Amino acid sequence: MVRLVHHQLTMAMVAAVTMALAYGGAIVVSDYTVRRDTLHSQIEQIAQDHQKAAEDFIAGYRLVLTAIAETDCVKNRDGTSCGALFARLNQRFPAAVNFAATDSVGAFIASGRPFSGSKAPNVSQAPFFNNLAVKGSLFEVMDPHTGPVSGQMVTGLAVPLRDTSGKFSGILGLSLEFAELDDRWRLLPGPKDMPALVFDRAGRLIHSYPAAAAVPALPRDAGPAFVESLSSGSGLATLAGRQWQYHRETIASAGWTVVAMHPAPYGILEYLRDTPLLFQLLPPAVVLAMVGLWLAAREFRHLVGLEHAVESRTRELSEANLRLARSAQELETLTWVASHDLREPSRAVATYVSMLERRYGGQLDDDGRAFIGFARDGAKRMNELVLALLDYIRISRIDDPLGQIRPEQTINRIVEDLAPLVERLHAEITIDHTLPELNIRDGHLDILFRQMIENALRHHHPDRRPSIHIGCDGTGPDAEFWVCDNGKGIAPEYREKVFTMFQRLDPLSVPEGTGIGLTLCSRVIDHYGGRVHISDSPQGGCCFRFTLPLAARKQTVI
Repeated sequence: MVRLVHHQLTMAMVAAVTMALAYGGAIVVSDYTVRRDTLHSQIEQIAQDHQKAAEDFIAGYRLVLTAIAETDCVKNRDGTSCGALFARLNQRFPAAVNFAATDSVGAFIASGRPFSGSKAPNVSQAPFFNNLAVKGSLFEVMDPHTGPVSGQMVTGLAVPLRDTSGKFSGILGLSLEFAELDDRWRLLPGPKDMPALVFDRAGRLIHSYPAAAAVPALPRDAGPAFVESLSSGSGLATLAGRQWQYHRETIASAGWTVVAMHPAPYGILEYLRDTPLLFQLLPPAVVLAMVGLWLAAREFRHLVGLEHAVESRTRELSEANLRLARSAQELETLTWVASHDLREPSRAVATYVSMLERRYGGQLDDDGRAFIGFARDGAKRMNELVLALLDYIRISRIDDPLGQIRPEQTINRIVEDLAPLVERLHAEITIDHTLPELNIRDGHLDILFRQMIENALRHHHPDRRPSIHIGCDGTGPDAEFWVCDNGKGIAPEYREKVFTMFQRLDPLSVPEGTGIGLTLCSRVIDHYGGRVHISDSPQGGCCFRFTLPLAARKQTVI
């Protein structure tokens, strides 16, 4: 009996030890997997945060440059007026070092601040100038360099200027303190042992944080080879004789590379080193005596630690989001104010031109009256462009409720609004009766179809009666719509350009419009995660094809 009890106790102890070890092993495997996957996710998130911060920074100031390029002084290449305007803009934008403009051969015609030295440099040999003037690039971001005006580290943005015939006539540029973008990167949350490196187009290291304790000094000539060795979006890389787990993202607008890293490999030995309490499971006697208490305490500590980590991470992300939202709001406000300021000169010109016509119209010859008409049309055009820019900003403020919308109801309302134009052109507009319901805001859907229908009517073929057909294929998770016409059509090489702000293919024969309508359409489609492209129409014109979601999904910020 004693032997039986002893045997049962022994078997129970063996079973308890075995169960404790098995349970502990399961915990180890599960916890190790979670930590490894979390590590990879954190590296990827850090790289994506750096990429988004840079893209938002560049996109905001690109919008400002595009608006300034439409001012009268820039269009007329008036160096004195542009210099005064640029000086005021330098004061208005804290991160701006200098606004400046050049002619078609790279000589500066206006600058908000004087250049150091005897005279301003010529930039005709600069790569960004060649890309804009020769290769037809629509926007260029310069790698960080020492600025010729301030002598400090700057990055530059530039857009091409073109005359009324579309010929390249110069560039409009903006130098920004690189420290402003560097500070935004440094404010992003992230563990200290997961540094983020940013390299320019030439592979030079332009940002590293936090780097002092985690990353060894990178030799000056080692950057290009290191970037070249990153053969995929994620993997293992060697830096200064050490392996790193990395994730790479590209800042598309600038051509820069973001690399987030963590020491690798993260194997079982590294896990054991980070988890010293794990060794309590090894001695069977200690495991048998304290298995229940140890597991409970371990799970409790693990949950508390995770809760604190989640709270800390959430707080950091909330603060970062608040700062980014505040910066975006400030930039939108500045653009809004600038647009209102730009309207004042056009109103003044229109007012005084009207006064001249009333008082002295009878004393002017035909040329004089024609000149007054040109001035009034120019002021009207400037006012329309500013109002279009305000519409572009205002689109993000549409707060219609998100719900299931039947597109044909919205389209019918738009056709009724455009009835005078449709009747004048004797246009025919047909709509498929099988359009599916969409999970979208009615205001956004109205902007989308209104701009496309108006665009087809304005650019109709002079020898054909306008015909517009609207249809849809709703067989997948996304509905593919098309708006096809029999108009003039769009050549393949211009089908991407038409979605760029203020880009118009035929401004002389079709004076109406501001060149922002299709940009608004593209922005709405991007907001709902859709895609848009242009193809040939069976009717002889072109088809705008785009996708919209049939069900609710996560949306991007407009």
